[in-house]
Amino acid sequence: MKRILLLALVSLTAYVSSADCWISLGTNRHAFLAIKADSTLWSWGINTFNHLGDTGIYVVPNPRQVGVGHDWKYISVGFNHVMALKWDGTLWAWGTNTSGCLGNGTTAPSKTPIQVGTDTNWAFVSAGRDYTMAIKSDGSLWGWGFNGRGTLGNGSIKESHVPIRIGTGTNWRHVATSYSWTLAIQANGTLWGWGHYVGKYNNYSTYTSPILIGSNTWKHVHASHSHILGVQSNGTLWGMGTGYGGALGPVGNVTVDSFIQIGTGSNWETVAAGYGFSTGIQSNGTIWSFGGNGQGQLGNGNTTSSSAITQIGTDTTWKFTSAFDGSVLAIKSDSSLWGWGEYYTVLPNGSVPTYTAVPTSSGSTVACAPRVIAPTASANAHEETLTMYPNPARDALVLRMSVSRQVDDISITDIHGRHVIAGITSGAGGDIRIDISGLVPGMYFLSVSSGASRYQQRFIKE
Repeated sequence: MKRILLLALVSLTAYVSSADCWISLGTNRHAFLAIKADSTLWSWGINTFNHLGDTGIYVVPNPRQVGVGHDWKYISVGFNHVMALKWDGTLWAWGTNTSGCLGNGTTAPSKTPIQVGTDTNWAFVSAGRDYTMAIKSDGSLWGWGFNGRGTLGNGSIKESHVPIRIGTGTNWRHVATSYSWTLAIQANGTLWGWGHYVGKYNNYSTYTSPILIGSNTWKHVHASHSHILGVQSNGTLWGMGTGYGGALGPVGNVTVDSFIQIGTGSNWETVAAGYGFSTGIQSNGTIWSFGGNGQGQLGNGNTTSSSAITQIGTDTTWKFTSAFDGSVLAIKSDSSLWGWGEYYTVLPNGSVPTYTAVPTSSGSTVACAPRVIAPTASANAHEETLTMYPNPARDALVLRMSVSRQVDDISITDIHGRHVIAGITSGAGGDIRIDISGLVPGMYFLSVSSGASRYQQRFIKE
């Protein structure tokens, strides 16, 4: 069997070695989990609900690797449990198993990752409070766990301890969970919601099946237990729910039961809703915040709440952010990890503040190599090379094989685990040009399958 040496034309290893090399993260009030560019999984914080995945130690002050695997792709941290995807499409869970939210058919808790079923086509997952929603690579939507308020969207209020399919659709692209309501975006950009008071905040209605919310198209949505944030396809920012403390920005300290535009900007990329505050990243790489600030979660150097949409610092390299209660974690384009706000636990550099009111670096200089999977080869195997360039890229990526070999599949996912380009097949030999001009600037992951070989590498779209 031939062996493929899968290399990047630019020095990607050096690129990620200069920083922390984090690519995916999740947080709640107690625990912090993140994945590095070499696909190792790390955790730190307070292990109240077995979130940390590999230890019975109650407080873990510094990032500690979960297991020994180099195959983790995406992480989602819920209130009582954690869900994670591996590169092989399998789904894993651990933590408190209230209402069967781990999806393994029981309600027994697990301190370490356990596989959810045997399927290998999971593409995205979101962990809520005692329930989980997930999307498979065929676009089908699944849910399990608590369902007393219709959060699963299957037309009932009966909980499920195993994944159950929601409807028959195969066009789901993104799903966001919270305490008692769920929102999801379909491939055509339409937004759907179900659970307790979706779109009907004041009358506390319960919807047990997905309902269409408006007629606009959306690219991202995130929910906390106080309010909902969403970014429409035109880059405008919208919110609904409780505006207490300024969580809905200039809308004020009001409660709204339908989406209302926040500010006038039209360059928002991604948002995160914490408890009573909001943070988001714009297309120019700047990060902004507004709302409650009692623990410094706005990152502006003080603890004064504000409804004004205010930039945090001057950096233009922010790529991803995660918020929960009063804490925020974020990743820059160099893969460095930063945190601010409330820390019942610690920062990744081992310090133990009550809070930090400005973005604080993890301080790590650990080097990570990109993840490469190659087939088992004999000592006299013929070598061939696949190169990818340029990186960063603006309009196109080029893949080049040194000798003719069949490339079976090429796909690109974003930092949320969503397939943005999928199902490319090229045949054998020659350069392969992938048009990425339609992608928004940010970090993405390229996956290439060729026979028994599979390669994943990240790249930056300028």
